[in-house]
Amino acid sequence: MIHREVADGLERLWNVRVNCIWEADESSRHGEVYIFDHVFKQECTNSDVYGSVVKPLVDSFMEGFNATIFAYGQTSSGKTHTILGNKTDPGLFQLVSNQLFQHVADQVDKRYLIRCSYIEIYNEKINDLLDKSNQGLTIREDIKGNVLLDAREAVVDNVDKVMENMMQGNKIRRVAATRMNERSSRSHTIFRIILESKDANQKDGPVHISYLNLMDLAGSERVSLTKAAGERLKEGANINKSLSVLGNVIRQLSEGKEFISYRDSKLTRLLSQALGDVYGSVVKPLVDSFMEGFNATIFAYGQTSSGKTHTILGNKTDPGLFQLVSNQLFQHVADQVDKRYLIRCSYIEIYNEKINDLLDKSNQGLTIREDIKGNVLLDAREAVVDNVDKVMENMMQGNKIRRVAATRMNERSSRSHTIFRIILESKDANQKDGPVHISYLNLMDLAGSERVSLTKAAGERLKEGANINKSLSVLGNVIRQLSEGKEFISYRDSKLTRLLSQALGGNAKSLIIGNVTLAAEEETRSTPEFAQSTKTVKIKRK
Repeated sequence: MIHREVADGLERLWNVRVNCIWEADESSRHGEVYIFDHVFKQECTNSDVYGSVVKPLVDSFMEGFNATIFAYGQTSSGKTHTILGNKTDPGLFQLVSNQLFQHVADQVDKRYLIRCSYIEIYNEKINDLLDKSNQGLTIREDIKGNVLLDAREAVVDNVDKVMENMMQGNKIRRVAATRMNERSSRSHTIFRIILESKDANQKDGPVHISYLNLMDLAGSERVSLTKAAGERLKEGANINKSLSVLGNVIRQLSEGKEFISYRDSKLTRLLSQALGDVYGSVVKPLVDSFMEGFNATIFAYGQTSSGKTHTILGNKTDPGLFQLVSNQLFQHVADQVDKRYLIRCSYIEIYNEKINDLLDKSNQGLTIREDIKGNVLLDAREAVVDNVDKVMENMMQGNKIRRVAATRMNERSSRSHTIFRIILESKDANQKDGPVHISYLNLMDLAGSERVSLTKAAGERLKEGANINKSLSVLGNVIRQLSEGKEFISYRDSKLTRLLSQALGGNAKSLIIGNVTLAAEEETRSTPEFAQSTKTVKIKRK
């Protein structure tokens, strides 16, 4: 609790532990506990937050990924302190800058150009905080749909210059006193760091550009608490409206909607490229491990019509994991001049407990075999791929014959589980007879669990749904057995779990992306319950 809350004699209404918060009322029931990857108590410093959750994101930014860090919460909850900090507890501005310029100093084989911009969104008007004369900025889009803004960009070559620009902008940022906060932020701000890098030894080599957005969102307000009137009331209304639109956009993204209402506020338009960046936050580190020799599996899991296939396949404006993984893989291959690679892919579906080859129409009803070491083998066609386009061609070829059908829940409901496997062989370019290292990456789109009362399935659709539910139930049992450390794991109870036996144990890492729809109570609950159970499964490299 903050000093003002203590002084006003307010009671603590929420409890905090390592990764969850819940209402202090002992009568609270199911649904009122909120679980996160990390929850930081009041005594934690900004450096604690930085080391645990921010630093890995900044690492990705410096490797070429765009990244965004939000400070979000009600007014007077400490967002601006998290971003700006103070002399004894530096904020994210200072900590990010320290890490960035330390990285630049360490990379002697790279050349860097670093710029920054700083804008605010005040009453739906965009103002440049680095140029008093540059107010009322207009959002534009290029032919690819990328959002452009003519904000001033200052070149910075050390930490002090970053902080100078931040402090210069803060002098003209809109703040005002309310009953809740003596210096309440009346605008959302976005401080952007643009990192350009190129190989120091290639005069005309490619330039890589990535962006890091540090966002301090003005807090949501209740008039009954802030006692706002006049201009403060108008500001609060615009703040609440833009945060409401942001909430709608997040829900639409989580539900896998094709149309996302980014244009309903200036804030969400500017965030359109940053929102929903599942890849940079959680997928990229797994793909890094795959390229280092680990086998890896990415699941898209959830009820039918929750957006799993969109996560894997994406669309023209929001590429899916197929595209993003391929981009990262072939960029890595291009950068490793001392390695030689061979990359292949296969694509199979499990339909009504039958395994079909999606890259070869004649190769249906595949049989699972095992070698003397217990490794699962499958005679699926493997296509050699040497660029991103060939990966995507094979994916699209397979999708043409994948089983989909209309149900009451989804016009194009996946009726099978699919596994797209990328096989990476690598060896030292300077060793003719050196060892070959092989690793596998499985991209899995699991058909969604179904309730007949909702899908209204009958006949063939009913049979498909029953097989889908059975295999997902077996998968749940296997996960529970693994999490409990059981000696016997019932992999053989379904084709899906037999094929996943190596992915769920041994030399493997797995990522589960749980897709939910917020309009279904029981179905949505099952997804986080499943995903949470997988967090206790411990895997060791063999």
